[in-house]
Amino acid sequence: MDDDTRAFAKRFAARPGMNGKMPSGNQAGVYASTLAYLNAVAATGSDDARDAVPQMKKFKGKDKLFGDVTIRQDGRVIHPMYLFEVKKPERVEISLRLLQSWFRPFRPIRRSARSPMAGARW
Repeated sequence: MDDDTRAFAKRFAARPGMNGKMPSGNQAGVYASTLAYLNAVAATGSDDARDAVPQMKKFKGKDKLFGDVTIRQDGRVIHPMYLFEVKKPERVEISLRLLQSWFRPFRPIRRSARSPMAGARW
């Protein structure tokens, strides 16, 4: 999407065992959330979740992978998402044409009731 996301994808694909495979959205999300936690630990000087998590919730700004990000008080992250549609080759009028639309999520995905983290309070 931009230079930061391309750089992350290249580093990810170059890691041993990845065989050049690009990261999935879930892998990028885990990376971004881990980085957010580590930034909060650096800001608070403590790796105790009781200190780091409130610091994470104060963040509102640009994440290197997901753009403008807000971490809600319930722990859910709100960020822009992209939806791509690639036409079949026989439907393309111009070579390599890609349709892109952008939208902001209005409701975050909720944790599953079966998830081991379902009862967790952030």
